[in-house]
Amino acid sequence: VKVAQLVAQARNTYCYNPQKQHCRCGGIGRHRGLKIPRPLKAVLVQIQPPVPFQLMTAEQKLTELGLQLPPTPKPGGVYQPVLIHGNMAYVSGHGPLLKEGSYITGRVGDDLDTDGAKEAARQTGLAILASLKANLGSLDRVNRLVKSFGMVNAGPDFGEHPQVINGYSELMCEVFGPENGIGARSAVGMGSLPGNMTVEIEAVFEILTD
Repeated sequence: VKVAQLVAQARNTYCYNPQKQHCRCGGIGRHRGLKIPRPLKAVLVQIQPPVPFQLMTAEQKLTELGLQLPPTPKPGGVYQPVLIHGNMAYVSGHGPLLKEGSYITGRVGDDLDTDGAKEAARQTGLAILASLKANLGSLDRVNRLVKSFGMVNAGPDFGEHPQVINGYSELMCEVFGPENGIGARSAVGMGSLPGNMTVEIEAVFEILTD
């Protein structure tokens, strides 16, 4: 039975006359009150207050997605992997660091195809998250991704650099959401990268300050 029909039926059995603003029984004698059909009672009992919608935090997303961060990358030169200045986090170039500490290497088009390079870009994103967490204490302090610069180790005939860096961008979107995980981006090709890494990415994030 439709709820609207049940409500109409309940109104027909209600003693109060809304037009005359008094009870049909005249208020004399026993008041009949509202007679709600049993099916409608069941419907009303099942109605619950709406549960407030809560967005998952970045740390919760990591757990839900089963993502494991690699060890924090060590700088390969005289620079800081992450520089915090005000409410901005400037992340130096990171490569596709694996859990055991090695990097995904090779030139796209010669040693890896586009899909393999895309996976390397995703792994680079995990390395960036590892550095951010080490410096911020929690990824929940990241407000949004602002800008990324992706470099792909590829030959002159390769032209799918944006597709490769999508592996990184899709990860950021998964962790921080489409509103805060998609920022400005460049994707370019390089004749070589340090250690023959397949991908190198640097980024800028806006963070929450105390």
